[in-house]
Amino acid sequence: MTLVAKIAHSTFYQTVGKIAAVLLGLWQVSLLTKYLGNTGYGTYATVTAYLGIIIVLAELGLHITNVTKISQPGADERKILSNAFTLRTVSSLIFFAVATVVGYFFLPFEYEIRLGIVFAAAAFALLSVNQVFVGVFQKNFANHMLVFGEIISKSIVVAAIYILVTKGYGVLAILATLNLAFAVHLGVTMYFAYKYIPFSFQFDFSYWRLLLSQSWPIAFSGILNLIYFKTDTVILAGYKGAAAAGIYSVPYKILEVLIAFPALFAGLLLPLLSAAAINNLVRFKAIIQNAFNALIYIAFLVMVEVMIFAEPMIRFITREKFFEFTESVPLFRLLIITTLFLFVGNLFGHAVPALGLQRKMILGYALAAGAGLAVYFTLIPRFSFYGAALGTILTEAIAAFYSMWLVLKTTRHKLEYKGLIKTIVASVITYWLGTIIFIRFGITWWIAAVLVAIIYIIILYKLKGITKDEIKMVLAR
Repeated sequence: MTLVAKIAHSTFYQTVGKIAAVLLGLWQVSLLTKYLGNTGYGTYATVTAYLGIIIVLAELGLHITNVTKISQPGADERKILSNAFTLRTVSSLIFFAVATVVGYFFLPFEYEIRLGIVFAAAAFALLSVNQVFVGVFQKNFANHMLVFGEIISKSIVVAAIYILVTKGYGVLAILATLNLAFAVHLGVTMYFAYKYIPFSFQFDFSYWRLLLSQSWPIAFSGILNLIYFKTDTVILAGYKGAAAAGIYSVPYKILEVLIAFPALFAGLLLPLLSAAAINNLVRFKAIIQNAFNALIYIAFLVMVEVMIFAEPMIRFITREKFFEFTESVPLFRLLIITTLFLFVGNLFGHAVPALGLQRKMILGYALAAGAGLAVYFTLIPRFSFYGAALGTILTEAIAAFYSMWLVLKTTRHKLEYKGLIKTIVASVITYWLGTIIFIRFGITWWIAAVLVAIIYIIILYKLKGITKDEIKMVLAR
């Protein structure tokens, strides 16, 4: 089986599962916006964004380090996973205890947001521990098992939201149900992970020091990364309140859903990249080029779809509360530009540890974080959520271009950009035709969106952006 075919068929089951998880996630946002409005949803979004930041802090760079180490030939998988699991558990307990105190007593949030942090902190500590097992499934091409746990978790959350809002409960009760959902998610993940690597609590402090000595550049990079990717909602809520955070978080949440695919795709590639980087640089370059082409194709399609269908998408999500989220529409069209940089950044961001370039990547994340904070604190007070969106675009562009430059320089590889040029041309033509189909003929938006995707693929094929050989490689068994 060819490389492209192997990746395509390995991702099939988790892609199907991820689609289900995505649909549940969108349903969750729809329920929250429908019953809570922009202020209530803003409270929910701010709490989860703040606690999401703490997850990154508690991660300590162990996820990517774990994947890299257990993917190496002759690795003691049980020792690596057991110590990483124990270290992550301890760090999560410490970080979330401190974060709860700081969030409630010292940050300038509205009272309901501060109380929400208390209600949901334990849930996110469980979610933090859950992430240490991701590498097990990535190495064994079994991400579908990980997605299965996510589906169960999201199903519990959606069911709880529906029951609670129909009985008149508010956002705090909804946040509290995350504790049950994330506990079940962790339990399912641990059950499946144990089948691959029988792990346990291990307190090998000398090995902890070894792990941390290798993971700290990734951890530091993650901290810098979260500064520009996670703090926008928190800063926005601090300056403009929960309602503004709610308006911003609806398109931002959809954006997070859209980038789930490249994250899964790049995560699946990490074991292949780690192995190829050691003894087969030619194969490494081939993986990068093929993955870059595929992600570019998809990123431009996503941008075209959102540029055309942003309003019906937001209307579909917010339902009868759309009047509270009308400003989310132009905001969505602005934010979707970030997709291109997120897709490319995911690929090269995973290639960085495969080549052992974590420390050199710190400068790139530092530049992005510094630019992000400068833009957020300068533009958010004046332009509210539009300032946050501009900051997100800028910082993701800096991180993506720096990681791409670093990987290409190290491997002395020159990407082929013919496909990119043809993709841009196909996107422009597709946007023009898609607008005619949707506006002039009045076709239902989701049917029009499917037609737009088909048109895009046909045009890209006619321009030879996608070749017959590439299609055959994907379909080959």
